[in-house]
Amino acid sequence: MANLPRLCWRVAACLAFLEMLFSLQPFITGLATDTLLPGTHYLNLTGWIGLALYGTYYRISRRHFDGLDKLQVVLAIIGTLTLAVGTTIANIGGPSTPMLFGIAIQLCGMALFAYITIKRPLPMLAV
Repeated sequence: MANLPRLCWRVAACLAFLEMLFSLQPFITGLATDTLLPGTHYLNLTGWIGLALYGTYYRISRRHFDGLDKLQVVLAIIGTLTLAVGTTIANIGGPSTPMLFGIAIQLCGMALFAYITIKRPLPMLAV
């Protein structure tokens, strides 16, 4: 993980592609156009958009990445996938436990990102 921004942007691009593929599901199956595969929007909002923003922050910061930065990105990726799958499982009648795990992992990742941005502000924005 020497290039953390690149990892964020690559995973963001893959998640965006998956979200767009899953958005085609109603047309392929012949269902109503307003019934997207459950959990798809989590790949969009918390997934690829969040990871793209994390990658942008880490690129702008231009510093050596330590364990906290890497842990934050790993939590974001795992949390997004767990949340998307868990939401899909819950929406088709399964248990909501995987969705709750995804939310908890996402929350930990965002809390860690908040800590990183507060403790190590961007040099151009530091007061």
